[in-house]
Amino acid sequence: MISKMRIGGLKVNYQLTCPTRLWLFSNGLSFEHTSPLVNLGKTLHEELFNKETKDIIYDEIAVDVIKRDRKIIEVKRGKQFREADALQVAYYLYYLNERGIRGFRAYLYYPRIRKEFEIKLTDETIRKLKKAISDIEKTVALPIPPEPKRKRMCNGCAYFYYCFS
Repeated sequence: MISKMRIGGLKVNYQLTCPTRLWLFSNGLSFEHTSPLVNLGKTLHEELFNKETKDIIYDEIAVDVIKRDRKIIEVKRGKQFREADALQVAYYLYYLNERGIRGFRAYLYYPRIRKEFEIKLTDETIRKLKKAISDIEKTVALPIPPEPKRKRMCNGCAYFYYCFS
């Protein structure tokens, strides 16, 4: 199932964590460049993989790191594994597979806790991704953004002041 809409892994993550942020981002309102936490994450990513091939963009996906042995690595600043992060990385594999590009392995890396998780593309994961893609299409098509729901993660979000001021 390849969507006609331009969907990248970040949109999958945003749909699962905050549909409001997805809608704003998809409609051209991006506050990431103003966030010190986003900048910290970029610095962390650059320092960790300074000799690797990084920030690879292929069509709609932007991968943090691709190694020569066909290993995709997504770096996250958080301190715990999140399913939204895992599905973002799984989406990279799904996207490539749908285009006939196979043989990659994908990993989610959290440097603050020094843990790496291998992400596999299972039938269950594909089912979740297809639902996320459908939900993304519905969310982005809304005439106005969904009402924000305050969560713990909102405090560090680049969109916080937009949503709650």
